[in-house]
Amino acid sequence: MASLIHALRDLITSVFEAITAIFTTAYDLIAGTLHGILSFFIGVIDLAMDTIQGTLNTMGGVGKLIISKFDTAGTYALKEKMADERFSLGNFVVIAVVGVPVFLFLTYQRSQGRPVVVGNKKVN
Repeated sequence: MASLIHALRDLITSVFEAITAIFTTAYDLIAGTLHGILSFFIGVIDLAMDTIQGTLNTMGGVGKLIISKFDTAGTYALKEKMADERFSLGNFVVIAVVGVPVFLFLTYQRSQGRPVVVGNKKVN
């Protein structure tokens, strides 16, 4: 008789464990799915914010590059001496690395007979 009671107790325990496992699995599935969807949208927002921040930092860097060549009194007279000549050379290299490929691409487009178009306006 003791073994029958022990067997029934194990059966009931197993049924409760199975039901608990089903609910736990369903909860984990729903929570994981919602977490994934939420993480996706947060990632998209972070991507947009980082893109905007990077663009603004780049524009600010170009502005600092241009302003660094002028004097801060507002007269826009060229500075006579730069504190660090390597900074000026680095700026020139960056502008050349960006500008030369753009110029070459536009020249190639024109040589192929394709006009350079900006928006709806034809340039040259």
